[in-house]
Amino acid sequence: MTPDLPVALLREGLARHGRVHLVARGQSMRPLVPDGSLCEIVRLHAMPRPGQLVAAVRGEVVIVHRVIAVTASLVQTRGDGARRADPPWRAADLLGLVSRVRLPVGLRYAPDLGPVGRAIALVQRFRRKADGFFDREGDGF
Repeated sequence: MTPDLPVALLREGLARHGRVHLVARGQSMRPLVPDGSLCEIVRLHAMPRPGQLVAAVRGEVVIVHRVIAVTASLVQTRGDGARRADPPWRAADLLGLVSRVRLPVGLRYAPDLGPVGRAIALVQRFRRKADGFFDREGDGF
């Protein structure tokens, strides 16, 4: 997801208004957040929980992915449709929490799916470990 506004303006919008909106680009969060979905990002008041969707920043690129693991200082994410987990994020890299999604067809939902989101995160975490095993073995998976 590449924002239409510079990340500094997105951060300022969050600080002033508590929320910003971004259009999702790409396939890494399909099927729950397909390309063209409008994501509402709100300020984080605590470290996110596994299963929640967060917007994180690397350079000027904003990425919306699901949290699959959290430590005291790092957050691990992965797109629902992505093959591999992202490198860990520091808390300072997190732009905010995705509170609502409007799909291109107009349907809206709150992506904090509770137990379902946590189950997706658990599956993604398992996939991360499996990917690491196969990568070490050189199987190219």
